[in-house]
Amino acid sequence: MKIADFSVERPVAISMLILAVVFIGLYALPNLGVALMPDMSIPVVTISTSYQGAAPAEVEKIITKPIESAVSSVSGVKEISSSSSNGNSMVMVQFNYGTDIDEKMNDLRSKVDTVRKSLPDDAGSPTISKIDPNSQSIMTYSLSGASLTKMKEVAEDTIQPALERIEGVSSVSISGGKEREIQVRLNQTKIDAYGLTVQQVSQAISGDDITGTAGSLVKGSNEISIRVMNEFDSLDVIKNVQISVPGSSNKYVPLSDIAEVSDSFAKDSTLTYVDGEASLSLAVMKTSDGNTVQVAEKVREEVASLSPTLPGGVQMNLVSDTSTTINDTIKSVEEHGLLGGLLAVIVLYLFLRSARSTAVVAVTLPVALIGTFSVMYFSDVTINMLSLGGLMLGLGSLVDFSIVVLESIYRKRQEGLDIVNAAKTGAAEVGTAVMASAASQIVVFLPIVFVSGIASMIFKPLALTVSFSHACALFAALTLV
Repeated sequence: MKIADFSVERPVAISMLILAVVFIGLYALPNLGVALMPDMSIPVVTISTSYQGAAPAEVEKIITKPIESAVSSVSGVKEISSSSSNGNSMVMVQFNYGTDIDEKMNDLRSKVDTVRKSLPDDAGSPTISKIDPNSQSIMTYSLSGASLTKMKEVAEDTIQPALERIEGVSSVSISGGKEREIQVRLNQTKIDAYGLTVQQVSQAISGDDITGTAGSLVKGSNEISIRVMNEFDSLDVIKNVQISVPGSSNKYVPLSDIAEVSDSFAKDSTLTYVDGEASLSLAVMKTSDGNTVQVAEKVREEVASLSPTLPGGVQMNLVSDTSTTINDTIKSVEEHGLLGGLLAVIVLYLFLRSARSTAVVAVTLPVALIGTFSVMYFSDVTINMLSLGGLMLGLGSLVDFSIVVLESIYRKRQEGLDIVNAAKTGAAEVGTAVMASAASQIVVFLPIVFVSGIASMIFKPLALTVSFSHACALFAALTLV
């Protein structure tokens, strides 16, 4: 074979090529993404809208139906399903696999914006989000050492902004704790006596709590913007809000005369306990393309520097860390792979009874593996359970190709040929067979790449890794050996 002849006649060129592959692989390995499972981008987008106090039938008629009608005109929509419950609307839009979800989310936002004006004023803004299995929280911390109110304040003002600035962190959600709430309990008897309604009282309170632009003032050649600053800053101000009495143009009644106003806390919807004590938890979510292990390491470093500066004796404790599970899983696969490679070399030595021949095959193993990491890096394949499984699956063939070529060369040496001619003739005799063997195994796995749907997302890394490893093993057998 010409590639074998070239390898024998140009040993320096082949050595430089092998060294280049090794150096690229050593650079690529620490930069490969690490995750427990492959990146699975499911083409489903959810649109959730809150409408507190509304019955399911009302939610469906006023919110769900208009949103469904608006988003149905987006191109590429495969299926739309919805769910309406007490105070909440959920619309799920499914696209065909392979669709650019980020682009479709922009289209959905445009359609939802056209409907937003027709929704009730007291309904929440529709929230559009995509389903991403890899966007689950990778770390959870608990806060302790202070009151729930104090910890909530520290978490929102100090910890959350600091962690969200870390590269690779998409968001930090806080659960538990107490949320301040001004409660207005109307006296039904008094509002009936004044002829008031709940809506009138609510509008009066909202009308007094306004901050915004109120026009402009022209002074000479300058135009000065006028801004109204009228936010509630104390409980007494809220109590003194004047409510206009119907039927009288100049009669007002203060809010405190018809209602009990108190500074309290919102009703708890989430309770968080750590070691049996009420606590506050922070869940750290990573971006879809973030490296779980690297992001977790950055978060730990930030928490270590942040903890001594927390006020009020607040302490942060790590509750869960998925990067540990990923590291343990990958480490286990790596250990089994190394053990398998070592056993293969030992068995090979027992059959060949030659340390030199065994050393040749043993050298091709890491070269083929490192070359595989290089191709994985340029193909955006992450190190995960399935890609490592594919690498271990191809480990046997990595040895087979080299053994076949080496044994053929050894046989030619036994027949009396010199080293150079034995290498050329031996490789040429089995080169076609080795290439056919590699091609047959690549042909078995590579078509999985062209499968669509969730199966492609799961098994594509395995198929690519098996194909890459066989190609690299074939290259090493026909050049380095």
